[in-house]
Amino acid sequence: MSTSNKTASILFILIFPFSLLVSCSGDKTDDDLEGLSRIIISGGDHQTERVGAVLPEPMIVRVTDIAGQPKPGAPVFFSTQNPGAAVDPSMAYTDKNGYASAIFMLGSVAGAQAVGVRSGSDSTTFNHTAKALGCTEENPEGACQWPAGHVFITTTSSSMLTVVGSVLIDFDPETGTTEKVLETDLILRDIGFSSRGEMFVATNEKVYKVGPATKALTEYADIPVLTGSEIEFNMGGVLLLVGNTNLYTIGCPGQDVSLLSEYYLVNYENLAVDPVTRDFYIATGSGPLYNIDYNEWDGIGEVTGSVRFELNTGAGSPKGMCVDMEEFLYITIDSNDNARSVARIKPGMENDPKWFDFYDYFGGNNQLAGRWGDITVHGDYLYLIDTRMNRLVVLDATGTTDEEKFVTEYPDEVFSRSNSDSERYGIAAVPEWIVCLGED
Repeated sequence: MSTSNKTASILFILIFPFSLLVSCSGDKTDDDLEGLSRIIISGGDHQTERVGAVLPEPMIVRVTDIAGQPKPGAPVFFSTQNPGAAVDPSMAYTDKNGYASAIFMLGSVAGAQAVGVRSGSDSTTFNHTAKALGCTEENPEGACQWPAGHVFITTTSSSMLTVVGSVLIDFDPETGTTEKVLETDLILRDIGFSSRGEMFVATNEKVYKVGPATKALTEYADIPVLTGSEIEFNMGGVLLLVGNTNLYTIGCPGQDVSLLSEYYLVNYENLAVDPVTRDFYIATGSGPLYNIDYNEWDGIGEVTGSVRFELNTGAGSPKGMCVDMEEFLYITIDSNDNARSVARIKPGMENDPKWFDFYDYFGGNNQLAGRWGDITVHGDYLYLIDTRMNRLVVLDATGTTDEEKFVTEYPDEVFSRSNSDSERYGIAAVPEWIVCLGED
């Protein structure tokens, strides 16, 4: 297998699991002329993405006999002639209901791109559109500029800080060591990576791109909000931004930030994107019942649907979000009362507002229970900073009890200085879906 095809296959495996609930509405039929079989396109046709990007939806076909009965175990062949494109798998067998599917990575030439499908004597075609890149930041190929698995933190309170402003810290989970990347007199509100792994930081007024070689900040976009800013990756473009009102997309440098959705009473620290589905979450309302809005989106067009969850936070309020590769949403809840925990949500499953309870874990000790804010995830591990006890805490998302979930802590004023519980910090891990050439 060539390096490019190996990379595409890894991307398919990481980003697009094949456990699907398939809708048969809107099927397109192409009858077999010999009357032996029929191929029906059941989903994933007519998609639009950037050149070189993996389409967000799988291409699904159903094979039946001429009477419309499913043909299980039938071989289905997928192929493309577009330069640089890849389809995976190239051959699949239909399941017991006659369905087979494949994932398509668009080729390198903008415009119409097609995938041919055949089974027996019948055939059909998926037709897609590739958009030209507007800038390098839109390139879906991994940038590979920052160390894989590392966690980066911006904070206004650290022993590494020598000026009034913020410091950017690189934390290596393998060694437990920290390194100062840069410091600035700007008050950084958040840090985030684009879907291709480029690093960005935000103030209340601007988004900056961080140079991997120079460690310098370059102005990237103006922020059209008044209070607070949270940035996250956009799997269909560059970045998403939420402020105290509304949600915005950030595209190429020099372009205006675009309004995506309007909201009321946004909790601006809370924005998370699902790296598998591209859907995003925000928190709105006021306690004790907050609204967690799960918004269906492909990363390019308009929001196509929304589901609302009510989250009872008690005396606390949501302070940060992240989504893992298993599509679980984690929400940090914090207050000056006993409501200090991490909630976990997944659509279709029971919500757990106290998936990890800091207050109970530390025996009801108000001091040891800490104060909590933003949260990030890499693999099975969650990372968040206690601004009261001045430590970085690591939780294991696979644990079943609080004792199993609490992995370790790094008490160090590098992460948070004493006598300050209210500093602003952001935390983000290098995206785990980034595949770099030359990696094993």
